[in-house]
Amino acid sequence: MTKTIAIDSDNDIAIIRGNILLVKDLQAVMMLCKHAAQTMLGEMFLAIDEGLPNFELLWNGAPRLMLWQNELRESLSSIQDVIGVNDITIEIIEKTLHYTAEIKTIYGTGEIGNMIYGI
Repeated sequence: MTKTIAIDSDNDIAIIRGNILLVKDLQAVMMLCKHAAQTMLGEMFLAIDEGLPNFELLWNGAPRLMLWQNELRESLSSIQDVIGVNDITIEIIEKTLHYTAEIKTIYGTGEIGNMIYGI
């Protein structure tokens, strides 16, 4: 069983009545996938080789969306209990990259999505 700390819509630790909220199974794996998708390469000072190369593939020169999509797929696939990434959709609207990813886990299938500004 996968468990993790829940994060709210503002990316803060979710606290209810003074207690830290935990999530498990599919919801926990989706939370871990969301964190992986939001982590930029070099951001974690104890694991500088982990994260997505947003600067190199999105912000430096012409966006290389297919390479970034492959990096996202690899990052999501490395999460414990993820079986595979079924589909990733990418769209650029007004210099903002919008993405969704459908992820198959041992608990079922879930979806994450987010935006990256300044493309």
